[in-house]
Amino acid sequence: EKVKENTLFIKSLKLDDDRRANLYDRANHFRRNNEFDKAMGIYEQILDEDNTDAEAYWSLVLCRYGIEYVKDPSSHKRIPTEKQRKH
Repeated sequence: EKVKENTLFIKSLKLDDDRRANLYDRANHFRRNNEFDKAMGIYEQILDEDNTDAEAYWSLVLCRYGIEYVKDPSSHKRIPTEKQRKH
């Protein structure tokens, strides 16, 4: 009985991880396409479920200011760049 209980607990954690990954995939897609308002809504959903998620807070900041990381052709580093926000 204990093994079954542990297995169910692990499966429920896995579902939460899958849900979080799915939310991040959707939000990051919108952010990369400069659809910052849509992305912000999803990051806020993540924070509603886990208000300790630092990555979601950081992503909200990037969306709020329309920041994306653009690869610099000479240095090959990703440089934070302000994009025009869609309203």
